[in-house]
Amino acid sequence: MPNRKRKPLFSLAIACRIALNLQALNNEGTENNRLIPRQVSLVVPTRDPDGQPHYIVEEVHAISGDMLKHIFMDYLRLIALDRGLPLCDACRALHPGRMLGNAEFTRQLADQNNPTFWDTTDKGQRLNGARVTDQLLTCVLDDLGGTLIPVGDGVRRESPLDFGWIAGVPELTHTRQYIHTRHAANLAARKPDGNDADSEQPQINSGQMLFERTASSGVYALLAHLSVYDIGYNRYARDYPAEVNGIPLDRAARLEATLLALTETLRYPKGALTSTQMPHPVNLEGYLSLSTTAAIAAPMISPLHVDYIAATQALLGPLERLHGKDKVSIHLFHSEAELLALTADILNTYAPARLVR
Repeated sequence: MPNRKRKPLFSLAIACRIALNLQALNNEGTENNRLIPRQVSLVVPTRDPDGQPHYIVEEVHAISGDMLKHIFMDYLRLIALDRGLPLCDACRALHPGRMLGNAEFTRQLADQNNPTFWDTTDKGQRLNGARVTDQLLTCVLDDLGGTLIPVGDGVRRESPLDFGWIAGVPELTHTRQYIHTRHAANLAARKPDGNDADSEQPQINSGQMLFERTASSGVYALLAHLSVYDIGYNRYARDYPAEVNGIPLDRAARLEATLLALTETLRYPKGALTSTQMPHPVNLEGYLSLSTTAAIAAPMISPLHVDYIAATQALLGPLERLHGKDKVSIHLFHSEAELLALTADILNTYAPARLVR
């Protein structure tokens, strides 16, 4: 069967509401034996007793974009390993520095006489951002996750994928504290010979311990945006290398891995405390919006808006008048199954677009 020509996709956005019960995916930390939930302030539109519109500030439970990006990157690494996509040794080994965790790479960066990354100019040695970026693009995680190289003038590989906070919808989210205890029945300190320890024997408090944990339930608003054109793009050279040092840069495969990792992040957000407080997902609904031109970012309005789907759909007409027909589209989903089916349709219809030099 001949390959069908796919449409160029410049950007993609997702806006959705996720109903989660009994989760503690992100927390501020602990104070003594108490877990402190992560709270944020939201400006919420409302009406006063006379019916006049105004705003109030409400505190809600939230999960940071950093946590979501961390969950996404874990899934992206697993998918890259499963599909044989290129990863640097540091990312394979879960090194937090990504490419900077590779000894040979950092050695070449440190040696200003090494022509691999350094150029000789009339003002001295200068780091070549294009060649450094080419090396970063050889790893899927450095490409999609972004990396900062703090050497010389610095080289920045910005992530094509942006996450916002996932914030609880006011009046639809609730957090409570629960007391837990750890104890061991008939536990006594023992001497090495097995006899009971006397009162002077130092003892370790390994018995009962009280602690408080939070559990939050509610409807959460999530917003993310993917600059598809930026996958595999070298901003310094303004080009898309087909390969670097014999390593192929398959942009279509990277887009597929990115969307699969994104769907897994939504289906099973494996954040903090999931070993004993795995969240109960109840529902997932929202939309994916697409843009097939560099002139328009995929339209999105926060799911914190009471009618965010209709508000986003209302943008289509004005955008069409300004930029022409068939430049943007919005695709609704009302469940995990519909999101997965929609993702498959997008991958079968679109390919990563390229910026024109």
